[in-house]
Amino acid sequence: GQIIAYILIGLGFFRVLRGDLFGGLWSVAIGFFLHNAATTERRNLLQQNQLDSVPVSAAMGIVTEPHIASNITVQALVENHVLSLGQGSFIITVNRVPAGVVTLPAIADTPRERWPTTTCGDLMTPITALPRVAPADTLLTAVQLMSANDITFLPVYADGQMAGLLTRDEIFRYLSESGEVT
Repeated sequence: GQIIAYILIGLGFFRVLRGDLFGGLWSVAIGFFLHNAATTERRNLLQQNQLDSVPVSAAMGIVTEPHIASNITVQALVENHVLSLGQGSFIITVNRVPAGVVTLPAIADTPRERWPTTTCGDLMTPITALPRVAPADTLLTAVQLMSANDITFLPVYADGQMAGLLTRDEIFRYLSESGEVT
């Protein structure tokens, strides 16, 4: 794609020199567009290759999501955890067993006047409704699952137990800290 783009750009300049201003500029514009598309595709392929070689365990746990009891109100969650920790997702437990996840968008979608009476259990997305990954799965697999299900986090299970959440932010942070973002 990049080679064809360079040919089109060169052809465009040649056409301009021969007096075909409109046709030449049009070829140059198409060449630049094709070059940008090919460069973006190359960058995406490189990032996919990087993600395919890194296990989920390398990125998860950079941020540890607090476990919140399902009977805690949204008001208490915001005051005691969101404002102080700046977390974007919370693991909700029932009898100390992970049962779901509450995210900031779910909180934001709840009218403020309902926060004192709405519990985290009312807002949570059940763990059973979410796809999951294992610590040995690749980050590419995780990103593909997140994209396919339009979510920004995945529960991570090890030996049948929830080990934590993997968030898109953790993936970006890992790639940035490891110098693998291109």
